[in-house]
Amino acid sequence: MDVKTIIAENHRLQKELSCETIRNRHLQLKLRHSQAMLEATDKGALILTETVVDCSFQTCKIWKTGRNDIIGKSPADFAPRYQPNGERSHDMAKRKIRSALLGNPQRFFWKDKLTDGSIIDTEVFLKPVTINGKEHVAASIKDVTQAKRKEKNSIVLMKTMRFVLEKRKKAIHNGKRDRQIEENELKIADIQLQEAFEIADEGLALIDNQKNILNINPAYFRITGGDHPGQVDQKCYEIFPCKGCGEGVNCWADQLLQKNETADFETRCINDKGQVNPCIVSARAIKDSSGQLLGIVQSFKDLPSYKIGIDQLKFSEEMHRVILSSISDAVFITNDDGNFFFISPSVKHIFGFNLEEIWWMDNIEKLLGSRFFSIKKLDERQELKNIEINIKDKFGNAHYIDVTAKRVCIGGGTILISCHDITQEKIRSRQLEQAGKMVTLGILVSGMGHEINNPNQYIGLNTPLLRRVWGDAEKILEEEYKTHGDFYLGGLKYSQAKEKIPMLFDGVIEGSQRIKSIVSDLKNYARKDVSGMDNKVFVNSVVKHSLTLVNNQIKKSTHDFTVHYSKEKPIIRGNFQQIEQVIINLIQNACEALTQKSQSLQVFTGVDKNTGSVFLEFRDQGQGIRDEDLDHITDPFFTTKRSCGGTGLGLSISEKIIKDHRGQLIFSSELGKETIARVLLQPWTGVSTDPGVQASQCLIKTKKINE
Repeated sequence: MDVKTIIAENHRLQKELSCETIRNRHLQLKLRHSQAMLEATDKGALILTETVVDCSFQTCKIWKTGRNDIIGKSPADFAPRYQPNGERSHDMAKRKIRSALLGNPQRFFWKDKLTDGSIIDTEVFLKPVTINGKEHVAASIKDVTQAKRKEKNSIVLMKTMRFVLEKRKKAIHNGKRDRQIEENELKIADIQLQEAFEIADEGLALIDNQKNILNINPAYFRITGGDHPGQVDQKCYEIFPCKGCGEGVNCWADQLLQKNETADFETRCINDKGQVNPCIVSARAIKDSSGQLLGIVQSFKDLPSYKIGIDQLKFSEEMHRVILSSISDAVFITNDDGNFFFISPSVKHIFGFNLEEIWWMDNIEKLLGSRFFSIKKLDERQELKNIEINIKDKFGNAHYIDVTAKRVCIGGGTILISCHDITQEKIRSRQLEQAGKMVTLGILVSGMGHEINNPNQYIGLNTPLLRRVWGDAEKILEEEYKTHGDFYLGGLKYSQAKEKIPMLFDGVIEGSQRIKSIVSDLKNYARKDVSGMDNKVFVNSVVKHSLTLVNNQIKKSTHDFTVHYSKEKPIIRGNFQQIEQVIINLIQNACEALTQKSQSLQVFTGVDKNTGSVFLEFRDQGQGIRDEDLDHITDPFFTTKRSCGGTGLGLSISEKIIKDHRGQLIFSSELGKETIARVLLQPWTGVSTDPGVQASQCLIKTKKINE
């Protein structure tokens, strides 16, 4: 296969990969939407074969257990041994799943047994689905325990009421011969009905089809403030007339119940003291087997108290919502296994994920890591504070989090976890620590500079004298060499020494001057800056001073380092030492990116002809920066060199310095080839010269540092 074919095939594969990536992102988005809609319902969801393959968070809430305890098990493992129809739960589950896999949707009621031993009723719907070419069953389950209980109580109550009304109707039409028997049966039914009424929390009234009040429970009298049983055997419109009702004519309840079995409306309740109380009424028709209306059951709620309760509930809910959404801390309520029961709206500020995405994670450990605190210690102390952990958000940004865990009992939740982002506090602490180190360094450098300069002065003063001594001695030695031939000086032949020794003297003098320059630059670098941000900074000069400090690192990293000074004499308004700090940091990073000494490192200064901005540019042929890291390299604590001691603060501080100078720090990189760091700064508006850089140095030139 030739090169062109290989390149074409490579382009085709890259295009397919790109299309596949787009499709995957689209599918992931659709998946998140479907997951969000699924979790918004009160139904649990399962994917089954014979056992559970996957389940939703709502399923965990219904069964009161964790997702890991559900996966791989049969639904029958969460059920009593037998179902109400007498069939074994495992046999019934297999039969229903098998039937659904054959293409027959199943809808049925099912008994579940929870981990605490309690039994609940669920409504189950099974439907076949195909996932990755394999047949599965999608199951939805809904907890109908309360609905079943209410339905059962309602059936019992309605049967009792129907019996009472039918007996009363028969008693009216029968002769005196059967009246005693009917009255006895009616008394028994009344006792049963009264017992059913007694347990109800709502006010209940039983009314026949002639508008006679047959029975009223005690809760009604608590609502209306009347005396029991003064209002029994009266007409309903005498006690609680409907709006527009006059002696039973135009009865609102009658009109509503002609079309429906139930009706809800607001009315007034008048007690035996003449007091009027507004109420919410729910009416339900009672009919015989032929559909004839026997009477009405009405339930009453005190309207003011009901509305006050609803308003208070709404107010409380709104207050909690506003408070939780306005604070920056993320708050969770979980069980002991870490499964979510509540998530505050503010989680996105820290973790970058929205509510739906975090709900789908199911467990707090997927956000904060496993075992970030001890359940045993929490049980002992009831509250654990100042748990400091390091996490990465959705976009890869590093955060330091201060976590508090507290024992609670809210619904099914047992642990309240609050997370406070302390990243900025950490940054300030590191900056203060760095400032302290710089102050210490300044003190040390000042003292050491004095100690170094003293012996260095001896070298600088004595070496020229020794050089003159050698010059005088060289004449005598030369005569000896011509007369008697070559001889040794300190183990070195004179013929070689007369060429080498002058060079050694030059090297000693140059080294002494360099020591003096380095000490001076270290003092300037570590000295506390009091000059502010409103100074003329000559860019060529600050680069020259910075290179003095990092020259040794450059030599160790590359044999191909060049610096290009601009002839425009660029000047900016700012702070010399801070710009020097940025230059040193960028050069050090470039040196660390080089993997071979043959790779080049170049520094440029100049003025952008299009914008007029002063620029500093650093180009290295190192390993480059990955695309996914490029947007985060100036984030605090983000580093790819943590194993080598990197803190991730250097570029973050550099970017802040450049922003303080109203400039920009821009990076571009091609992995494995080149990285460019470009600093753009505002120019000085006045006209000036740079005394720190000679005219010859301001010309465009290429300088080999290592020569």
